[in-house]
Amino acid sequence: ALESISFNATNACFFAGILFFATVIRLVPEQNLEGLVTKPKTATGKGEKKMSKEYRKILMSGLVTALGLTLHNFPEGLAIFLAAKKSTKLGLTLTTAMTLHNLPEGVAVALPIYFATKSRWQALKITALSGLAEPL
Repeated sequence: ALESISFNATNACFFAGILFFATVIRLVPEQNLEGLVTKPKTATGKGEKKMSKEYRKILMSGLVTALGLTLHNFPEGLAIFLAAKKSTKLGLTLTTAMTLHNLPEGVAVALPIYFATKSRWQALKITALSGLAEPL
């Protein structure tokens, strides 16, 4: 990549991306994404208890990670598709590498959601949804 784009242009694009991200964070208001997952049930299983501030922060951490990884996985899927079109061996090699690369990403999404909701199903559902961007 550095052969076709100069080192300075590469660095300029990198820092422009950082500035763009900082601008988006400053301009976009913080969203309440708690409605995407159900709240944990009380010990008796009756009704729902209100989530503490710490659990809401953990839940938001997991949901933001899921969103970021969803956006991250789309170009990976595109890269695998283009590599497989060029060569089956290259496609399989890249698929293996991406599979190993995606295992810790799934854990990074699932753990905070499971810890906040105490629901394996909710953690699995959000993790699967974030990973679906790659094969699509």
